[in-house]
Amino acid sequence: MKKIFIFIALSCAITAVAQQSADQAEREARMRAEMKAAQQKYYANADTCIYGVRYVFDYLYNKAQGMRFLEDRIVLVRPEETLDMSWEGFGEHRWRMKNSDPNTGDMTLHYRLTPDFYFYNTSTDSLQTVYRVLTEEFNLGKERLGNDWKITDRVENIAGLPCRKATLEKGGRQWTAWFTDKLPYQAAPRDFGGLPGVIIDLSDADGEVGWHFFRTEHNLPDHKLYIKHPEKYAALTSDKARRIIRLYGRSEPKYVQESGIYEQLPAYVPEMMRPSTGLDACNIDNPIVKE
Repeated sequence: MKKIFIFIALSCAITAVAQQSADQAEREARMRAEMKAAQQKYYANADTCIYGVRYVFDYLYNKAQGMRFLEDRIVLVRPEETLDMSWEGFGEHRWRMKNSDPNTGDMTLHYRLTPDFYFYNTSTDSLQTVYRVLTEEFNLGKERLGNDWKITDRVENIAGLPCRKATLEKGGRQWTAWFTDKLPYQAAPRDFGGLPGVIIDLSDADGEVGWHFFRTEHNLPDHKLYIKHPEKYAALTSDKARRIIRLYGRSEPKYVQESGIYEQLPAYVPEMMRPSTGLDACNIDNPIVKE
């Protein structure tokens, strides 16, 4: 009789565990479906990219302590427009689509995320800079670049692509770019547009700042790459916005999480919402723009 009771108890326990697992799977499937629907709605009016150029951004931000900042960036490319932004959110999402183990991650990522966006119009040579904190988007200004690139005759093979050398004096630094015309359209990191091709490698003469080609990224059937312009901006001047960005970047992540602000967000928010892991949280004594 005792064995029968033990058998029944074990059977009930196994059934309960199985039901809990099934309920958990159902909740996760429902959550994924809700997020996908919200994501589709968010990107409904966005432009699909042709492809993206992924770089590793390498920056000696603190010379006194020899501290470098590494971040995965991507320049999304369309015929007359590019967008330079952090890749970590997209990269992590794509990795999670293939891997369900929460205790592991994409080892190609540096897990640094600066939520700044550089929209560059190649036909007008104009750059719009935007910064996002959660759902608030700050307009940091628009400018015409007018980079005075000096294109040389020197050609080298970089990352399997024939690249031509170009030089530029900008922001108190001497820059060298290697660009190729073997990839479609134009693409450049940050505010370095203006070359007739795609920059594969860009660095300053002192080796303190650089963007180095990693690989190209493409649209997937279940994960497209979009360029989405802000629908509205926070009502702040660019100077005040920059001060807020700096403060938020220095905020303790735990405090932000415990504040309850994440619970007020819509079903889908773009991944770019952790300034505390990005460049604005760093103690910079070596600015990229010296003058």
